[in-house]
Amino acid sequence: MRRSSLGWMVVLSSMALASGVALAGDPDKEVNELVGRYFNKTGSDRSELLSKLKTTSPTLAKPRLQTALANEGERLDGLALATELKVPGLAEAAKKLIDVPELEIFVVKLLLVTQEKGSTHFLLERWTKLEKGSASFNTLTEQLEQCPVGDPTFMDDMRKVVTATKTDQAHRTAGAEILKFQMDLPNADPAEIAKDKEWKAARGDFGRRAQKFPLMGVDLRALPGWKTEGTTRPIGGNLRVNRGILTLPEWPEAYQELSFLLKIRLLVLDGEAGLSFEDKQGSAAWIPTLQKDEWRMVIGGGTELRAPGRKGAWSEIVFDMDDHSTKQQRFNRNISILVDGNELLKKGAHNGKIGALRVEAPKGDVVVGGIEIIKK
Repeated sequence: MRRSSLGWMVVLSSMALASGVALAGDPDKEVNELVGRYFNKTGSDRSELLSKLKTTSPTLAKPRLQTALANEGERLDGLALATELKVPGLAEAAKKLIDVPELEIFVVKLLLVTQEKGSTHFLLERWTKLEKGSASFNTLTEQLEQCPVGDPTFMDDMRKVVTATKTDQAHRTAGAEILKFQMDLPNADPAEIAKDKEWKAARGDFGRRAQKFPLMGVDLRALPGWKTEGTTRPIGGNLRVNRGILTLPEWPEAYQELSFLLKIRLLVLDGEAGLSFEDKQGSAAWIPTLQKDEWRMVIGGGTELRAPGRKGAWSEIVFDMDDHSTKQQRFNRNISILVDGNELLKKGAHNGKIGALRVEAPKGDVVVGGIEIIKK
């Protein structure tokens, strides 16, 4: 089955501030009109409308897409668009369409992208009943081997299927492959999945690495353009970066001259890992790095700043930006850095346009969790 090394990536979310684009007038009405026009266009015209819709809140598209799912002529396009925009609240309507052959793949993708309550277990129950080798069995198996699920109870229930004596060999083999992908166990022996001790350890690792972080601001992970080096694997809604670098090359223009909090969650599993900002000239600045059990950062004059940290435990790094830009002196700001509430840096100067944001682990192994910007 095909694998998606970028399964962690999700479509651009709703926050207009992230792209600097906002709708004028009545957003509900305008999005409704954009979706209607999308259904009546093809090719480049449709792509242009999709780009506009991706700068709006997914929830704004829900009413029009609900209508589309009830309209036989718009169902396919409606499901595809809902998946692209990651629109919540359509799961129940979509489930009713899953037995329509030409719609099945679109329903499965929408349920896995949005992962509303009960959706993944609905798919698992369906999967267990599908005839081995059927088109529906192959379709759902392939999607479960590509799209990460962050629910540990889904893993428990899949394991029960894999280890049950009544399960046929096709479901047993496919289920083991799904678990290996979902739990980031590419080299696991299926026999080990059946052993309680090994499963308990693997499930504990998965639960910790796939931890969800409620976001209060703009989800930076949803922006397009992220680049990866090294080995990357999705774990739930998070991304594991092993001996590599994760980069957002272009900082959102809307946050170049604005006071904000940037929050990043990191779980360092092995070696060293750190964060860095680059200016537009490519010079890195403010690089907190976890070394052994301390977060360290060297500033001007060689002074080393330190804050407590620990491998194998999540850390929340907060970049607190205070913007003091004027017409005469643009991109003028102070930055404070906190790690799990402990101050690492107090009001350092950070001037000039922000360039790239990087999570760096060229000699380490790190899981990247929620990354968000909160306007102050």
